[in-house]
Amino acid sequence: MFGLNFNNVGVYVGYSIYIFGGKVDAGTSNSTIWKHKPTSGTAAVTGKTLANASYSHCSATLPGGAAYIFGGKGGSGSIFNTIQKWDGTNRNLEASTLTAAKYEATTTPANGANLYVFGGWNDTTPVAGTIQKWNGTSRTTEANSILDVYVRQSSATLNDKAYIFSGTDSYVTATIGQIYKYDGTNAMSAVTSTWAFEYGSVATLGSKIYIFKTGAGTNVASFDGTTWSSSVLTTPYGSQYATAQTYDNSIYIYGGTQGNTANG
Repeated sequence: MFGLNFNNVGVYVGYSIYIFGGKVDAGTSNSTIWKHKPTSGTAAVTGKTLANASYSHCSATLPGGAAYIFGGKGGSGSIFNTIQKWDGTNRNLEASTLTAAKYEATTTPANGANLYVFGGWNDTTPVAGTIQKWNGTSRTTEANSILDVYVRQSSATLNDKAYIFSGTDSYVTATIGQIYKYDGTNAMSAVTSTWAFEYGSVATLGSKIYIFKTGAGTNVASFDGTTWSSSVLTTPYGSQYATAQTYDNSIYIYGGTQGNTANG
């Protein structure tokens, strides 16, 4: 990638993976949009930028459509409630916004052509368990909520259901290692794993979600919607704040940090 970067997010749109914004070692956030085309191995700056330099936002691709970036935090401490659209060529600011400015939320598709945004943090309190739905046109708040209050979560979609991997209890008391499932109607506990997921990343490949935990040692696990399985696999860095994306039967991991050092 172009520059050492973490707290970024990535999506797959039109045969390429795009990485949005992030933060560098000095603490400066950026608004850059990068493009990586795995088939050719090329990576480049698109020349387009986010509406604000930010990190700890979340993004996902609407099934059959464009990518959307939700919220985030700027280097100056500003927190955003924005919804931004990226179609592979242009970045536009949507007229709709989140119900509150927040960061460290997570988003993934479920229940057909909808994205769901789970949780988040606003520097004072977690946005308690909220679920917001985005259909590409309008944003609504779901009647349901996830069962605990988390930030720094990760999420992925499997069989058209969203799975949310719990983050940290640094701000509130919460059950570390909990996995929640949301099908667009019901929020329920799926399983309790043996790992906490703070700062980790997840991606779906085939019939499983793969979880990349931070830290050294065994840090890759899988989840098939029912069974949690720790593996003997390791990633080279055990990076925290990285983003993972699936492309053509492979998972690509971008950026992250080792301790206080950012990875490119």
